[in-house]
Amino acid sequence: MVPHSALIRQLDHLNLTVSHLDETVAWYGRVFGFVLVERDVQDGVE
Repeated sequence: MVPHSALIRQLDHLNLTVSHLDETVAWYGRVFGFVLVERDVQDGVE
């Protein structure tokens, strides 16, 4: 099995539509080490 770090070297951005943003951000941080850089509101929805 190839480690995750060998599969992806860089990710520029990730856009998600989710029901529970804070929980999703926390999960991606724990599992992949992602760091939230920016949050956006479109049509009144975060």
